[in-house]
Amino acid sequence: DTIGRGQLLHELGDAFRSWCNPRGEDVSDTVFEVEFFAAALSEYHARCGKKIDKSQLRYTPLATQTIYLELAARFCADALNESYFGWNPDQFPASSEHQLMRARGQLNAAKALAAQRKEINDVVERLALE
Repeated sequence: DTIGRGQLLHELGDAFRSWCNPRGEDVSDTVFEVEFFAAALSEYHARCGKKIDKSQLRYTPLATQTIYLELAARFCADALNESYFGWNPDQFPASSEHQLMRARGQLNAAKALAAQRKEINDVVERLALE
């Protein structure tokens, strides 16, 4: 969703952050779907395995959690500063309330990822051994 080249782990973390939370950014009761992560990482590895080394593969869950936390902090700052460019006035009386809900959603997804760390690491290790 950006223009330009970035670091692979940052890009993968952002992709998995989005793909593995099917509820989106505009709810606070977010999830992290391990099955989605396993399918996406497996397919990426099958098609682009030579572009990612084993250490990068193993850091993919941490990269994803880092992006969740980074966005939670950004949405908190947006809530405090009333600075985000968009919000839904039909659902929220002020931009800050929408941004705070988004921050909670990103934080909850990070917590969901952390709670499933063993299952996620098992997925990664299976691929790293291929």
